[in-house]
Amino acid sequence: LKRFYTGSAYNYIRHKTYLQLADICIAPSEELKITTEGRTTVPVKKIPNGVDTTAFSPEGDEISVDEIDQDNFIVLTTRRFESKNGMKYLAQAIPETQSNISYVLVGDGTERKRIKHNISRQNQSNRVYMPGEIEHKEISKYYRMADVTVMPSLKEAISISALESLATGTPIIGTNVG
Repeated sequence: LKRFYTGSAYNYIRHKTYLQLADICIAPSEELKITTEGRTTVPVKKIPNGVDTTAFSPEGDEISVDEIDQDNFIVLTTRRFESKNGMKYLAQAIPETQSNISYVLVGDGTERKRIKHNISRQNQSNRVYMPGEIEHKEISKYYRMADVTVMPSLKEAISISALESLATGTPIIGTNVG
């Protein structure tokens, strides 16, 4: 969507060409469906993202993280550290929360180093564990360990992370976008 909405002639022509070559288009969200329908004459079908519920279920192992107090309430987020995902806003809010809440911020990206520095500068490093990118087959263990998953996105379609969290039985707090 970011490339679609930039307004550059190149992106407009590229998308228009791709859409004219298609026999049908699929979109994982209503927003993408509507956006695509405005640019093509071929049928556009909404097919939401899905999750493998054999891999993501309440049953299974949890991860144990030495860096955080397992008796604390654990807030998890599994996002790329990119501006659209709102990770900096989550990090800014940490000092405003109770001290018995620990945060596990899984992911990598262009803003990760800066966010980690800001967490340190706010003297919150003892409450935050940032393991970086995790193999997909290990993510379900993090969801099972967490008390809640936070999705601080500024723009989102149908989040695979949110679906995976729900499939493991971990509730979500998310922004009202997408």
